Amino acid sequence: MRIGSTRRFIIYLALLTCALVGLWFSIGHFHQPTTNLSDAQAPIYYGIDVSHYQGDLIVDLPKHTGLHFIIAKATNGAKGVDAKFAENWSAIKAHGRIRGAYHFYIAGESPQAQAMHFINTVGQWTDSDITPIVDVEQYSVSHDKSVSQLHEDLLSFLDYVESNTGRLPMIYSNTKFAQMWLNNSEFGRYPLWLADYTKAKKPVVPEVWQHQGLFIWQRSDTYKLESTEVDYDVFRGELSQLSGFNHKLRQQ
Repeated sequence: MRIGSTRRFIIYLALLTCALVGLWFSIGHFHQPTTNLSDAQAPIYYGIDVSHYQGDLIVDLPKHTGLHFIIAKATNGAKGVDAKFAENWSAIKAHGRIRGAYHFYIAGESPQAQAMHFINTVGQWTDSDITPIVDVEQYSVSHDKSVSQLHEDLLSFLDYVESNTGRLPMIYSNTKFAQMWLNNSEFGRYPLWLADYTKAKKPVVPEVWQHQGLFIWQRSDTYKLESTEVDYDVFRGELSQLSGFNHKLRQQ
């Protein structure tokens, strides 16, 4: 069946508009790399996350571990500082691993004060560091905290970190907590470090992040390294994405 030139032009414009909208949504709106768990050809990199509970593990880390990245706890609440953070932060860099720092969020304390404390403690994220991370989970909230209040406060924390570092923060959580407490679509613009301890090949991604996927997958909390139990993390993609996802503030 022949189609007139005017009609063909209209169809072309409609298809072009849909393509541009889709491109804006997938790149302009989220604009974040994800761990491509379905791509068997993508390289896979391994890491751990640590705090004072692991003692001098990072300081004494052997060179043959095969770890590509290490994320250290920096702070909790508005005043807490992990006792090993300064040592770990320096040691990770000295060992030549990609490093990240996270803040444990406490819902009952000022989000701005927590964000400021986190930023001041870390001092500066370099171009080779993973973007700032906030850990929010069951132990972050009290029984009298509402979901809506957590949304408001946590978004305030994230906005403060982004505005004052020029870097889009990452959210760490687990599937069950995120489904119940982080069910606001606004959280979807932040990359996700997901804890899901399963033997399955893929984790259960919370609904808010199902479109863009997760960024880092914490697969286990019982991995043994030098006889010390640590959390075990997986990143699938280009290593430059992992260390490079701390770019300056995106254009919206």
